[in-house]
Formats: sequence, structure tokens, C-alpha cells
Amino acid sequence: DFDNSVPLFLPLYATDRLRDLQILAKEAPRAGHLNFESGWAFGYWINNAAQAYASWHRGSDSQGPLTGDTLFTTLLAPLGEPGADLADILVRLGGAQKQALGQ
Repeated sequence: DFDNSVPLFLPLYATDRLRDLQILAKEAPRAGHLNFESGWAFGYWINNAAQAYASWHRGSDSQGPLTGDTLFTTLLAPLGEPGADLADILVRLGGAQKQALGQ
């Protein structure tokens, strides 16, 4: 694993997996999705949870259409106000990563 020595925290990864799942739902609706990770455990939990949630709710959930912005908000809603604050941070951080990486 070449990335083990580089601790990364990339909320952008979770929102990109949601986009992948939504593309699969349209182009290959019977296709599944495999979660793969390596490297540092710090921060991976939120990506794993977001990816699992997105796998079950590819296009929408009971709150409406699932987007990169609403993914973290919906996922962290059970934590109340601290969850909403964390979701806001993750959305802003993911946006900054997207812009910095030229996506």
C-alpha cells in the first residue's frame, strides 16, 4: 500500500462514490458496489458510512433527492445539532477539495 504513510481525510471521496452509484443506477441498475479502503482508519469511518448509506439510497431517501450536499446532512442527522455542524464542515471541506483538485 503506497498510501499508508500519507494520512488523508477526503470527504470528496464519499460524494464521488454517491455520484458513481447514481450513474450505475441509470446505466446498470442491477450492478452492485464494492467498498474498498486502505490506509489510515482516521476519517475513513465517515466515508464508509456515507458509501453504505448511498448504496441503499442511490437516488433519494425519505428527505428527497440525495446529493453530495445532503449526503452528510442526512447521515449525521441523528446526532442533532453537533451532527448538523459536522455535516456543514464536511460539505465545505469536500467543496474546497473538489475546487483544489480541479474537479
